[in-house]
Amino acid sequence: MKDKKKRLWWADRLKFLCLALMLIFAMIGHTGSVVGLIGVFVVLPVFLAVELLMNCCPHCDRYLGRDRGRFCQHCGERIREDKTET
Repeated sequence: MKDKKKRLWWADRLKFLCLALMLIFAMIGHTGSVVGLIGVFVVLPVFLAVELLMNCCPHCDRYLGRDRGRFCQHCGERIREDKTET
């Protein structure tokens, strides 16, 4: 279970990294550089693969979708822990 929750943590970090790289490559490509456009088209499939393969519920292993909350839409189990300081 903890390993599956760690998978979600890594998926979030990898998706953020891919989005940042696509933004950088898009800015480079906007200047007319072919390297920037190729970079976007190389990073985009990585982002999609991370989204589709790693964004699953740790309990029922079903795809969570983009609107991931604290609970799974399919099984109703808790996905994220609330981090409240007392």
